[in-house]
Amino acid sequence: MINTEVIIPISPLEKKSYTFWFNDGVLILETYHHLVKENTRQRNFRTKKFYNRLSGAREMNFIPEEQVLMTSEIRNLALIEFHKQITVKTWSEYKALKYRAS
Repeated sequence: MINTEVIIPISPLEKKSYTFWFNDGVLILETYHHLVKENTRQRNFRTKKFYNRLSGAREMNFIPEEQVLMTSEIRNLALIEFHKQITVKTWSEYKALKYRAS
């Protein structure tokens, strides 16, 4: 399974993160996070609101899929990021890479 992430900075204190997974030739929205931090000195972002395809609405700050902003720009960025992950190899190159890593 190939996951693709698109991060859109809104300001130094705010960003949006989209994660997609590839299934049957389609990139599907897996998660969306709207992240904020109080000031620039703060190291980590906190989740203002989020969507997760597999989790229910029981959790705090959860938003339904209909509220996730999916513009054509975000869709195009997801495709670009996905294409960056694809490589073309011969079978012997693939085997050498696969068995060297394990």
